[in-house]
Amino acid sequence: ALRNDPSADVRGTAAWALGNTRNRETAALERALGDENPRVRYKALWALGQRGMQTASARVIAAVEDADADVRVMAAWPLAEIMDTSTLPAIRGAFLKETHRYAQVSEFRALVLMGDRSKEVIDRAMASNDPDLRSHAVRMIAGTPGLWLWPWPWPDPRPQP
Repeated sequence: ALRNDPSADVRGTAAWALGNTRNRETAALERALGDENPRVRYKALWALGQRGMQTASARVIAAVEDADADVRVMAAWPLAEIMDTSTLPAIRGAFLKETHRYAQVSEFRALVLMGDRSKEVIDRAMASNDPDLRSHAVRMIAGTPGLWLWPWPWPDPRPQP
């Protein structure tokens, strides 16, 4: 269903379902990151974040550059869950040029959780129009980033089928 169904809703539900299984297979979800529909890519990213992976694939890393802002928001979540520090340059690069408010916050969260304390990241966060982002930047400077749950991924379907 994830690979072949003509309906994006069905493909997205299939990605969601895979994210709720104990199966650690990622190949189908990785392929879904190339889906034409951004909601399918979004749900596949969420599902990959549920896998408990140790390293991020090139496709997950590339999703921080996706054309769709919601996909970029979600892309930072599995990267923060995976905690693969080799992804820091890609996340940092995406954050430094990001224009979408929520994607920027999501990318900054991933950077903070992975320990990026670079001057360029702090400066960009402090220059933001978003007071929440500036607040988190001040906490990061103080060395107390605190609990930061957002973005908390809530993929559809809701309620669960």
